Amino acid sequence: NKEELESALKCCFASEKTLMRAIKNLKKKYGIGTVIVTTGKRGAIAYDGRKFYRAVPLKTKKAFSTVGCGDAFTAGIAYGIEKNGDIETCLRLGTAAAAANLKASGACFFKKEDVFGHLSAARVRRI
Repeated sequence: NKEELESALKCCFASEKTLMRAIKNLKKKYGIGTVIVTTGKRGAIAYDGRKFYRAVPLKTKKAFSTVGCGDAFTAGIAYGIEKNGDIETCLRLGTAAAAANLKASGACFFKKEDVFGHLSAARVRRI
């Protein structure tokens, strides 16, 4: 996530542009295939070496807790990778899993059907 990346790099991303520059540098320096950084209520930013993407967080009515949302997002991404999804599909699955987690009464206590129930509303934009 953004705060952990700031801590690891001993810096503060004053703008989305500086975060995107850091993401690009991480990919180049370490040869990472795709870099994804969660940004809390702003969703996540991903970079695949060609384009940047924003996973737009879903608005949910009755959110129990944000605890576990980052883990749920990561699980959705992993599921998408396992199913050979492209970057946009993986980000949508991550977003849908995080939304399902918000409605669960406990961290990551949701069902696969809950994730797929949010999938049609999950949006990814190229930035």
